[in-house]
Amino acid sequence: MSMTLQEIAALVGGKLEGDGAAVIHGVGPIEEARPDQIAALDDARFLAQALASKAAALLVPQKLAEQIARPKIVVGFPQIAQNQVIEKLGLWKLPWPAVGPHPTAVVDASAIVGPDVAIGAYAVVGAGAKIGAGTQLEPLAVVEGGAVVGARCRIQSHAVVAACATLGDDCVIGHGAVVGGEGFGFGFGPRGPVRLRHLGRVVLGNRVHVGNGTTIDRARFATRGSATTPSSTATSTSATTSSSARARSWPHSPAWPAAPRSGRTASSAARSASPTT
Repeated sequence: MSMTLQEIAALVGGKLEGDGAAVIHGVGPIEEARPDQIAALDDARFLAQALASKAAALLVPQKLAEQIARPKIVVGFPQIAQNQVIEKLGLWKLPWPAVGPHPTAVVDASAIVGPDVAIGAYAVVGAGAKIGAGTQLEPLAVVEGGAVVGARCRIQSHAVVAACATLGDDCVIGHGAVVGGEGFGFGFGPRGPVRLRHLGRVVLGNRVHVGNGTTIDRARFATRGSATTPSSTATSTSATTSSSARARSWPHSPAWPAAPRSGRTASSAARSASPTT
């Protein structure tokens, strides 16, 4: 797929300075971009590389526009604009685009699943779990019974959302990550160390990205010290999710509730209690 610079300018809402008919086939880093690619510049430290770049054009912010005497598109946020170009050109796609449950997925009859949810091969959704609209569970992902996952989330392969966890909207839980596992709490009895039971919760706000292999443990008790992660943007501060449209239930699922979460939000600063106390 290809686009002209004029089409890219319209896509990203930028001001084009140069030949709008020039055809772009891809994107690349400033130093390595080819003559049929577009690159992004958002820091004055890379001005020299930008001026020497072979890219057909650059996405640049207004503050640097006057210093770039070559074809360019002036935008507020060049890296974000470059993301739009990448997606429009079809260079980045979700690896598991199908909607609905894979035949090998295990979804408990009491789970509440919103519309347009994808559940991959051998993924598991436990009893009473709630999955928001448009969320994607990749193969072998696990959402334990009672867990709450917001809309448009991605739970990647081998990730686990434990029963005590609540996720906001647009979250990504990376490959092999665990949200809500027990902390490392031990007591000592007459026969040696004893694993202590953990009762705390983990609440993630909207647009939180948990990296591959990360663990976010639950606290020992369900107090104000339970692990709480605020949203990743100032405009999204609540872990409470509401449905903007009437959800389509799967045949075995009750209707998606308007307010599936508890009243607790993640607008405060992140807090975590020691799991050993």
